[in-house]
Amino acid sequence: MLDVDKIMKQLCCAVAVLSTLLCIACNREEAPELGTLEFERVTGDSIICRISVTEGIPEDCGFYYSTTENAVKSHRADKIQGVYQSSEIRGAIGALQPMTTYYIAAYAMNNRGRVYSETLSVTTLTRIPAANDNNYPNMGR
Repeated sequence: MLDVDKIMKQLCCAVAVLSTLLCIACNREEAPELGTLEFERVTGDSIICRISVTEGIPEDCGFYYSTTENAVKSHRADKIQGVYQSSEIRGAIGALQPMTTYYIAAYAMNNRGRVYSETLSVTTLTRIPAANDNNYPNMGR
């Protein structure tokens, strides 16, 4: 015959041990820390950004960007979601204007805190027209 009280005591002990282990694991998680923001590729209409994560594991991450530095620093800028993989956050900002300076900052957060990178500026390149671009009519006719 089963001793229900004994089984319940063992189950309670097992739950207590698991809870303690989970608490220890949660408390060991650190707030994210970010490395240096880098621009991997810049074109006339897009910028590919990346930044290393040196501490913690972000639950949410991405990049703020704007044509005014104050908007980025006050977090009123446009925002794209980043992809965290292998201790690095990557993101592609698209639909940008050519020959325009953008200010960009990365962010990362988890339940221990939210951090931001320094704000850097980068200027998109000149747009090169395609061979069939109608914005440049034949000049010789």
